[in-house]
Amino acid sequence: MHFFCGSSVRVYELAYCFTHFLRRYNDNIEDANGIDVIYGKTYTRWPVYMVGMVTGYILYRLEGEKFKMRLAYVVSGWCAAIATGLAIIYGLWYTVEGHYMPQWLAVLYLTLSRPAWAVALGWMTIACVTGYGGPVNAILSWKIWIPLSRLTFSAYMIHLPVIAMGYMSRDRLLFYDVYNLVYLVLGGILLTFTVAFAISVFLENPTIGWEKIVLKRKK
Repeated sequence: MHFFCGSSVRVYELAYCFTHFLRRYNDNIEDANGIDVIYGKTYTRWPVYMVGMVTGYILYRLEGEKFKMRLAYVVSGWCAAIATGLAIIYGLWYTVEGHYMPQWLAVLYLTLSRPAWAVALGWMTIACVTGYGGPVNAILSWKIWIPLSRLTFSAYMIHLPVIAMGYMSRDRLLFYDVYNLVYLVLGGILLTFTVAFAISVFLENPTIGWEKIVLKRKK
């Protein structure tokens, strides 16, 4: 908890300094220093990591036990999780048209958006595991997701280089509209999972198999 609060405060300080001393905040601004200080540092990710650890610990304690929640708690939890997720994704929409966000709101968003997103996903995970997922759990339980779920780690590791290579290889301006954005997103997803499949087949799976053999011999 101390690490969580300390990291959150540190992100707040960095966000405030960046938005206060450099320029007014706008999500259209591309600044390498801002990305490095606020987005890229490891300690800015610590609150999200802690949320994941707490979620895992809760699931560990609930394993094999019947857990009952009142309907009001379930509905409130889902409403809060959905509202939080939508606010994080679409909360900056009006800045696309050039409107500036107030500094206090920009700092609040930069500080809490990622931990809040993790909390929303944590609630969804706990609700689905404990039997309160409803249609969400039914959709996430489809067997079609099994092959993709085995590629998610490799896709996570490789997606940023894939995106960076796509942008850095351009030799002309790109005009953003709905079609181009959908084209880029779907193409990026397809290319990312294609590369992730190759990594999984030739690197990740052989490493896991080798690890099982070594650990089995030690036992």
